[in-house]
Amino acid sequence: MEISLRAARESDIDWLEPFYENLMRPYVELTHPWDAMRFRESFDPSLASIIVADGRDIGLLKKELRSGDLYLGDIQIHSDYQGAGIGTNLVRQVIAEGESLGLPVRLRVHKGNPAHQWYLRLGFTVETELNNCYQLIKLAEQVGAPNPLQSSSDVSR
Repeated sequence: MEISLRAARESDIDWLEPFYENLMRPYVELTHPWDAMRFRESFDPSLASIIVADGRDIGLLKKELRSGDLYLGDIQIHSDYQGAGIGTNLVRQVIAEGESLGLPVRLRVHKGNPAHQWYLRLGFTVETELNNCYQLIKLAEQVGAPNPLQSSSDVSR
């Protein structure tokens, strides 16, 4: 299976909105009411990529370079393609991007969402517990970023 990313377009909102609701509404409603307009109002194609498998749009990856971190805003994959390693590979790519920038990767995951355990397996840790979600972090040091306090001779040992 060939996986690629393409830039999101404004017109993607028409399929992404029901797609996102189908995947996320059950977890959101564990802690608070679903806001039917929130996704449409906050959708910014400049921060989003569409995940494509063999020419078919199957998901959404949102990330944002912010002051002090690389924020993974969303990764959503159609249920027919979950469990195939696509999400793991994409998150690892985001982690590698953070590493290359020397920045931690942050994200939020709703309480009750099984993806929380998946992120922990990928090396994220809970940074903060909020009312409805956890903020997770993968520090640059955890992904192999050079330690400025370590000499190059220490690295080779």
